[in-house]
Parts: sequence; structure tokens; C-alpha cells
Amino acid sequence: MSEIKNYRPEGRCQDGLREWCEHIPPTNRDTIIQVGVFAGDATMIFCEYFNKVIDVDTWLDWDVYEAYAKKIYKSPFSNNVLHIRGTSLDAAKMLSIFAKYTGKELSAVYIDANHSAPHPENDIRAYLPLLPDHGYIGGHDYNLPGVKSAVDKIFGRPDKTFQDDSWIVFKEGIHGRL
Repeated sequence: MSEIKNYRPEGRCQDGLREWCEHIPPTNRDTIIQVGVFAGDATMIFCEYFNKVIDVDTWLDWDVYEAYAKKIYKSPFSNNVLHIRGTSLDAAKMLSIFAKYTGKELSAVYIDANHSAPHPENDIRAYLPLLPDHGYIGGHDYNLPGVKSAVDKIFGRPDKTFQDDSWIVFKEGIHGRL
């Protein structure tokens, strides 16, 4: 296996993601879906804050998938992570059925998959209905044109951006913003 570079090196990237997680109240940190995972660096951070992490990625590069599996399943969080190997839109359909029949609600969605249009908009529209009122949706790379365009088109603007270019939106109730 080749050496896989840390996708979220210490410093600004990890600090920004931790700040994103801390923006969500502890009472609303049960389950998060991460769309676009790479080698699992963000997964390890999400595991510090959420009870369950559902990772979604195609993992087309076998070396990256192997690095992810090694990192996750050798960690103390291995029982808290479920991974779905497939496209983001197929996974959203599967997770919709899961939520419908189990009654399980999600706390948050973090999107960091394909950043070029129309993918960010498609991912937001696919995962937003999976969140209950008072859930959180966000992602990475708000500074990239495909992401910024999608976020601004759907939400007007994010509620907050963070030092690693993550963004977040709070899904209020029926009378709220969304």
C-alpha cells in the first residue's frame, strides 16, 4: 500500500472541523452522515463529537480505501462507524429507507464529495430531507465555486463559515428558515 497523505493535517483544517462540530449543541450530536470521506481523517474528528458516524464514499482508489479501513478499524471508535461504499445519491436513497423504517433521526450531514456543479447542489438536495427539523447540514470548501453556488442558491448563504472553509446551516422548524 502506498503512503496516503493526511487529508486534514494538524492546524487550521482540524481546528476548523472541530469548531464546526462544537457549533452543534451536545444534545444534538447523535448521528452524522459524512458524504465524501477519503482516508477517514475527518471521520476520526467526527467520532470525538458524535455517537455514530455514517461515512459515504465511492472509494474508487483501493489504496485510499485500505488506508481508511486501517485507520477506522484500528481506532477505539470502530464500533461507532458505519461505512457505505457507493455514490452519494444512491446512499441517500438507502439512508432514506433506513430512517423511514427504523424511526432513527439524524443530527447532521457534512458534505465533502465532488465539488464541481451540479454535484454539491444534488448532494444538498438529496440529504436535506433526511434531517429532522433542528438538524444541521454543512460541508467543506465553501470557497470553491461549485460549493458556494449550491449553498447560496439553496440557503441564500450559510449561517456560519469556519477557518477551514467549512460551512453550516441550521434546519429550523416549519416556521423557520428552511
